[in-house]
This record gives sequence, C-alpha cells and structure tokens, in this order.
Amino acid sequence: MITQIKKRSGEVVDFDMKRVEIAIGKAFDACNADKSDVPAIVGDIHHDLQIIQKNRGSGSVITVETVQDEVEKNLIKFNKYEVAKSYILYRERRAAMRKRDIFKKRTNLKPYEYPELY
Repeated sequence: MITQIKKRSGEVVDFDMKRVEIAIGKAFDACNADKSDVPAIVGDIHHDLQIIQKNRGSGSVITVETVQDEVEKNLIKFNKYEVAKSYILYRERRAAMRKRDIFKKRTNLKPYEYPELY
C-alpha cells in the first residue's frame, strides 16, 4: 500500500489519493467532459501505482512525476484524449513556470536562488 510520496522539492509527505482525484476532476472540468468515468480511472491509477510500488520494493517512495505519468496513461487508456491533452499541457506550463530563468525581469533578487553565480 502506498503511504508516502516524494514531492519535487525532495520532501516526503503522506500520500492522498483524493488529491489525484481532484486533479483529474479539474482536468475534466477544463474540457467540459462527462466525469462519470473519474472513479474508474482513479481506481485504475491506484492499482497501477500499487504495482509500481510493489515492483520497486517496500523501501522506495513514489514520486509526484510517477503519479502524473500514470494519470496520463490512464486517461489515454480510457479514451479521454481531450482531457489527457489538457492535463499534459497543464503539466508542461507548470514545468516551464518552475524552470529558473536568470534573464527574467525580477523586482527583487533572492541570491540563494542562484548559488552558481557566487
């Protein structure tokens, strides 16, 4: 059983499948799609994540990226292509926002964000 998840920051927190369900629901809402398949999709994702956890061993912790990859796979498996596209594009936008850009105009500089410049 999955009890913990590793965030992008490296922090390990308790795993909550409800958060995955909420994210999928938001993707369905963004596409104005019928949400009747959401419980089945969430169930399959949970099952797939348990298999991944079992294959990796009990000491390993699943990452956020692994969960998001499974969401994408299961949306496609359930033929929810528009929702999958919306979810993938949202992930890409968020990744671009997280990416550091040293040339981006800043109103305040935080030196600890750029230790390689010291």
